[in-house]
Amino acid sequence: MRTFDKRIAGRRHTGNKQLKKNNIAAMVLLILAAAITLYFMTAGKPTDSAARAQYPEPNKTLEIILKKLVVSNQGAPGNMAVVIGDQVDSSRLKELANTPYEKIKSEMGVKNDFAIYFVSGDDTIIPIGSKPCIGSPEAEVDGRRCG
Repeated sequence: MRTFDKRIAGRRHTGNKQLKKNNIAAMVLLILAAAITLYFMTAGKPTDSAARAQYPEPNKTLEIILKKLVVSNQGAPGNMAVVIGDQVDSSRLKELANTPYEKIKSEMGVKNDFAIYFVSGDDTIIPIGSKPCIGSPEAEVDGRRCG
């Protein structure tokens, strides 16, 4: 990714640069948080072959969710996308947060339970509206349930 050095009257302008770094950091942390959450939510599932067939691997579920929620540009497919390029679309995020979990799960086409949440650069949970996360009502993030 390119970085541009902007100089205004001999002073370095870093406001937009810092905002982009924060958005990228938030997106990376979102991906990591989703992966960790999926791992722990599926770790206690039955291990017999029938259960494995019913609940695909967490990494596959994570891949499906990321393809739906993160797109490279506005024109890309993915009506559920909340991260477009390196920006979080707050109106789409709010819409997703107000959608019932079972509908989100169905539209994503996943079987495993999941939770989506944002973590700031200093490792604090960034609330999504009044909730700490979007996802399974059984999932807990920062001691609070998503549902």
